[in-house]
Amino acid sequence: HASISSLLLSGSEDETARLWDLRTSKTALCLLAGGEVTSVAFAPSATLQPLDGPFARNNHVYTSVDNSVFVYDLRMATSPIVQIDLRQTLLEATEEVNQISCSCRGDLWVSAADDSGTVHVVHPESKRRRVLRHDSTNVAMAMSAVFRPKRRDEIASGGTDCTVHLWDVSKPRRPISSFVMERDDVGANQVCNPPMVHSLAWSPSGRLLAAGLGDGTIGILRIDGRKMTLAARLREGHDSSIATVLFPNWSTAGNNHVLAQDRLLATAGTDGSLLCFDLGKSVAGDGAVDPTSLFGKSVVPLESSINQVSLSEDAPPNMLFGIPHEKKVNWMVCSGNDDSVLPATFFVADTSNDITAYAIPMR
Repeated sequence: HASISSLLLSGSEDETARLWDLRTSKTALCLLAGGEVTSVAFAPSATLQPLDGPFARNNHVYTSVDNSVFVYDLRMATSPIVQIDLRQTLLEATEEVNQISCSCRGDLWVSAADDSGTVHVVHPESKRRRVLRHDSTNVAMAMSAVFRPKRRDEIASGGTDCTVHLWDVSKPRRPISSFVMERDDVGANQVCNPPMVHSLAWSPSGRLLAAGLGDGTIGILRIDGRKMTLAARLREGHDSSIATVLFPNWSTAGNNHVLAQDRLLATAGTDGSLLCFDLGKSVAGDGAVDPTSLFGKSVVPLESSINQVSLSEDAPPNMLFGIPHEKKVNWMVCSGNDDSVLPATFFVADTSNDITAYAIPMR
């Protein structure tokens, strides 16, 4: 959690969501869900009010079960096991929800991308609702939807139609901009698998959008004004589809440039590999920090080369290092490098019942 470093939230097909205390590596709260949990999310800390109690946490959390999104007010918890009757229904999607996302600026909005190709967006306080038709034909599934940093009303969606849309929530009838990921013919994996969009992540500045694709490549989109253009397509890093992408946002003291944290990208795939990339100046811009300056000497770059395509020859993207997780990854998050409990750590959820933590040595 961004403001409470000792907490990690997970959801599972065992019909529970769990709040982990990272200081002890044990469950602090177990939230009974009544069905397989497909996505979880913390409410931004700015929306919360404190409440004292033996099991109270200054958090609301959201979970999705089938086509429903529920909210749990953890301030009301009176025991380590949070019963179903303490939750409230936030929204009912059309079909099974694939991802929940919360806006990170201004009023809180919560989104749910579902199997019908629809992104449902709700304002929890007023109950206002917007419906974004990622695929108006209801053929493609909406796999991911994420709110843009620093832009309260903008959200990106991606789906099995190999398309990324940028939306203004206040004008839901049609997207602001769209980009179709073209099928690649570089390798066997790219030829056999279409570039369906499985995961999206914004850079901290909100200028770049990373898309993890079904053909094992990563598309990097740049937003200029209100138009998305392809800045780079990273190839051959993964042998199968990309399950999750994220910008770690590991900051350096004294660098407040708006683009400072846009160069470091982490990806994890169904091939069991976790990779970190330096997107370079050509993609992230001159103001971005060189991520190699962040890592300790024990972080050894990969010797193997990666085939990447950048639209500029000035400092193109390159792979920094990889972690052989060896199990099919479902999701990944990370802590900040100033975290007081487990700094600069990747938390990886896979097809087992374990969550694995990888601490990255920093300078």
